[in-house]
Amino acid sequence: MKKKELLGEWINYALNSKNAHGIHSPFVFDFYNNCIKGNVSADSLKIFRQIRKELLTNNNKIHHLDLGAGSKVTSSPTPLVKQIAKASLKKEKEASLISKIVKYLKCKTVVELGTSFGTTTLLISLETPDAKIYTIEGSPEIAAVAGNIFSRFPKNKIKLLTGSFDEQLPSLLADIQIADAFIFDGNHRKEATLRYFEQALIHSSSDTVFIFDDIRWSSGMLEAWNVIINHPKTSLSLDLFSMGIVFINSNFSKQNIKIK
Repeated sequence: MKKKELLGEWINYALNSKNAHGIHSPFVFDFYNNCIKGNVSADSLKIFRQIRKELLTNNNKIHHLDLGAGSKVTSSPTPLVKQIAKASLKKEKEASLISKIVKYLKCKTVVELGTSFGTTTLLISLETPDAKIYTIEGSPEIAAVAGNIFSRFPKNKIKLLTGSFDEQLPSLLADIQIADAFIFDGNHRKEATLRYFEQALIHSSSDTVFIFDDIRWSSGMLEAWNVIINHPKTSLSLDLFSMGIVFINSNFSKQNIKIK
């Protein structure tokens, strides 16, 4: 998204976003105070920070196969691991929020579209060790790095799938039937995002949560977000500016809340 457009979005968000005092929904109030404002365990964060540091200082070259909307940082086909890490790894605050959502909602089956080097995936697993996490990465060499990281924690329940989402997602969904959480973080094109969301809806329950990262990555991604929050099956949606959270539980009133 162009800087001018992004600035306009930020101003609108800043003027309309709410904190705990402006939230009337009991569920959202509790979600805000006990999930968004909650904490991740110190032990999990220590591991997350160490792995992230290792990746951000890794000078090995790697072949970068990008099946998504492209990198904003590097266009080299053989960048350094640390270059990809700098461009793609979530900051601690963002990764922590995703792990807190999965833990708060007691998700047992998680589908993640976009593994990258697996730092967020690992944090989810550390915080919710009983959750089965299915994560898809399009780049074989990036997936290999993530797989090596996961192997250092043999008790995890992470299943790493390598290939495009269009290849891997249909068969995965057919196998697991229902997922409690979907994390969309690998293809920020409008059409692809909407296609994967529609596929995920078929394999969801009223308790399923949909987490969309970088909803303002581009104008197309923001358009996709607006289509999703107005979808007939969407009830409650939470806009955190860079991240969007969607629920389809019919017990929630239809509303989109911008949360600080």
